[in-house]
Amino acid sequence: MKANTQKTVGQQLMLASRLYRARMAELLAEISIFPGQEVVLQALSGTEGATMGELSRTLRVRPPTISKTITRLAAQGLVARRSRTDDARIVLVTLTAEGEAKLSRISELTSLMEDEIAELLEDKDAKRLRKLLRRLSKGLAKNAGNADLDDGDVPGEDEE
Repeated sequence: MKANTQKTVGQQLMLASRLYRARMAELLAEISIFPGQEVVLQALSGTEGATMGELSRTLRVRPPTISKTITRLAAQGLVARRSRTDDARIVLVTLTAEGEAKLSRISELTSLMEDEIAELLEDKDAKRLRKLLRRLSKGLAKNAGNADLDDGDVPGEDEE
């Protein structure tokens, strides 16, 4: 007899994540951004630049992944690479003016997604879900050997 995996937390989490990502991809396509690129731009927001290694660690992706994403964002004119003034061997990635403008639109789209979710969940349920997902992320990170994950390390995470 086959187990009903549709009832597992993991399956529902994957389904919700895929649907969220697909909806966000629709919105991002309107501004010529691919899913994943927006979190890189968000990670660069408010910084004077970051190295590839810093971005890789912050976003918890492998260095080749961040390298490809930065190359694509640079080709779109959204980020620039420059050598650090005190050590020319270190390359910093920074937002361009066009990148800043896209970041503003990404923020609007993220708010739109939050509004769509708010229509589906009551405030108390949304707050409970955020708390549970935060706890799940921290626990899974710890189990995966990333015990240094804290609330501040979760991209897009906000304090309540």
